[in-house]
This record gives sequence, C-alpha cells and structure tokens, in this order.
Amino acid sequence: MKEKIKVSTLPNGIRVVTQERDSGKVAFVFMVGCGARYDPEKVVGVSHALEHMMFKGTEKRSPRDIAREMENSGSDINASTGIEKTTYYFTGPASRFEQTLKVYADSLNNSLLDAEEWNKERGAVLEEKEMRDESNTKAVFQSLHEKMFNLNMGILGSRETIKNIRVEDMGDIIRKYYLPENIVISVSGGIKHRKVLKVVKRLFGDFHNSWVLNGNIPKSIPFVRSACRYTEKTGQFQQTGLVLGFPGYSMKDGRNCAARALSGILGSGMSSRLFQEVREKRGLVYHVGSDVNSFSDMGIFYAYFFSTKPVEALLVLTKELKKMQKFPVTEEELERVKFQMKSAILCRENSSSFASSNAQNLLFGNCIISESEYCAKVDAVTAEDILGVARDILNLSKATVAVTGPKSLKEEIEELMLK
Repeated sequence: MKEKIKVSTLPNGIRVVTQERDSGKVAFVFMVGCGARYDPEKVVGVSHALEHMMFKGTEKRSPRDIAREMENSGSDINASTGIEKTTYYFTGPASRFEQTLKVYADSLNNSLLDAEEWNKERGAVLEEKEMRDESNTKAVFQSLHEKMFNLNMGILGSRETIKNIRVEDMGDIIRKYYLPENIVISVSGGIKHRKVLKVVKRLFGDFHNSWVLNGNIPKSIPFVRSACRYTEKTGQFQQTGLVLGFPGYSMKDGRNCAARALSGILGSGMSSRLFQEVREKRGLVYHVGSDVNSFSDMGIFYAYFFSTKPVEALLVLTKELKKMQKFPVTEEELERVKFQMKSAILCRENSSSFASSNAQNLLFGNCIISESEYCAKVDAVTAEDILGVARDILNLSKATVAVTGPKSLKEEIEELMLK
C-alpha cells in the first residue's frame, strides 16, 4: 500500500508532516529538538520541568480547565523529555481534532510558567525522581547514562539541580531552542494533509511571536564521555541490576542498521543468544537482553540483566559477547532478525507510532524514511557487517559498567572484566 505521507513548511518555519491512514483516530506530535542534553549545569532537569509546566495554565484556561477539555474531547495530556528532544502529543477522535488541538495550542503558545504553580509541581518532579531512583530497572540505566557521560543524560537531574530551577530558566530554554526551525508537527490518522495544514497554520503560525525568541539555535553541545568505567548504587534493592554500556553509532551512521541486527540476535526475544544461554540453560536471570540507542552524534549499545546471581550471569554474558566478536552469525539467525526488524515496521497499527517516527526522522534527518527504504536497508545487512560491528563495539575495554543491588560487586567485577 502506498504511504500517504506529505510534508509542508509553515511561513514561520515550522515543518508539518502528515500520514493519512484509514482510521477514526488521529495522533498529534509537537516535537522540539531540545532535551536534557542542553540543560545548563546548575539546573539540569529544566527541560523536563518545562515539559511538566507547559500545561499548568494560560490566560484563558486553568490547569483543571486544560485537563477537563482534553478529556471531554476523548484525549489526554501527554509529553515526554528525552536526551535531545521534547515531545508533546495526544491521540483522539479524528472528528474532534481541531477542538482538541485548540487546547494544546493555547498551552504551547501561551503557558504562564507561573512560579507558584512550579513550586507545587517541583514536589511532583522530586517524587518522580524518587520513584525512578527506587526502581531497579530504571535506576541502573539512569546511573549508567550519568556516569558514562554526565548528569544531563539522566534527564531528570539531581535533587539539588531540581531545587535550583526557576521559571525564568524554563523561559530561557524556550527562547533558545523552541524556534520554529527546530520544531516539527506530525499528524497521523484519519485526516487529510490539507485540513491539518489549515488548522496548524492558524493555531501555530504565530508561535514565533508568542515567545520572545532568539534568532539562531545555539550550536550542539558535544557528548563528552566520562573516564569513569564503573558505578554502583547499593542498599535498597533485593535484586542486582547490571548494565554494560558500549559507545555506539549515531542516527546517521551507516552501520546503525547492522548494530540493531546485532542487538536483535544477541539479546532480543526468547530465541536470542543471551536469553537461551543465561536464562533457559542456566536459570541465572529472569530478564536479560541488549538494546541500541542512537543520538545525533553518538550512540550506546547495552547488554544487561537482573539477577540474584550477578557474577555467574556476568561470566556467561561476557562469554557470549566474545563469541559475537569471533564468529559470524548463522544464516538462520540473520534471516530471523531481518524478518523481526521488518515486521516491527510493517506490522505497526498505531497512529502514534507513525506520527512519532515521522517527526523524529524529519527533525533529525531532514527527511522521511519510507517503510520500503527501511526494509531495503535491513535486507542489505550481511553476516560480515554484523561481525564487523560486533568487533568494533563489543570491546570490554570500552565498556562502562553500572550496578544497582543489595551489596557492592566492585571487586568481583573488576577482577572479571575491568582489568
């Protein structure tokens, strides 16, 4: 089926991409090329705080009014902050798209960023941080990111930096980074491009006048890798979480597709090598896997598990990593991972997934990658490509290790792999 994707640019520079689908729903995404990476050192977490505050009232609507009107139209207020992007989004009935978007646009154009509201919301953000810190599965990845690079990579910041944040700091983020040329609006679902363009032009055509914006987007802040190779948090966890983080590839790197195939074979699904060797054969873990995360100029490759027998599990995991570097994957593994990667794209049924991926492709790659183009890239990956990537990435001397658990494992892990 032909993909009905169209791209236009508003007079103020905001790009608009739509993907018409046979659906009674519509997904809306307002994506800004600004995330925690750009937070000033003393107020790390300000991009995340701004995301919270965008829907805390305008001249026309109180926070309660915003929530009530959104829910009355069959939608919810949703937003998320990442390393390099902040996303405001909703999904709702296509028949009420314009009605819903009026509420969203009022908030994004006219948020009061009220200091009193922030003093209340700050408490909710601190509670969110506490919840993440107490969650083994979240804390270990956050710890890895912060130690592999810096506090910004943890997104939320520290208790100290959160307490330092003022609404004026949020305004600075908007003026520096919420520029029209750094924004993509993406819509997917049962609505035509012409209708979307008409509505968003009316509601966001003056976005550049709603805030007193700087003229140019500041240069990207480069990722600087920390010299730290081991970090751990102990005490409040019953089970040990362990993540190995390896320097990976950026979004535009041609090896990225092979790296994702490598991750799929190594640690994605019940047929993966890590699942079979660490869990099925030995029963050392419940959850084990690998993953890839790519950014504009770097990436991270993860191998991880959660276990009450972490040293034994790590021995098996590192053995499997070394195997990936020595021998090509089998033809059966290669065909299976290609089928899985293509199926993940071709079997999407959620309009939100289309809207989000289109926004990210346009914002960071300045183009839309069609399903057929993506599948062609996957089909081109060879066993030799995967072996080359494994040899490049899975070098234990380059790994950063993060551990969360009931007791310190520093000596055992250093003896095993860090010397």
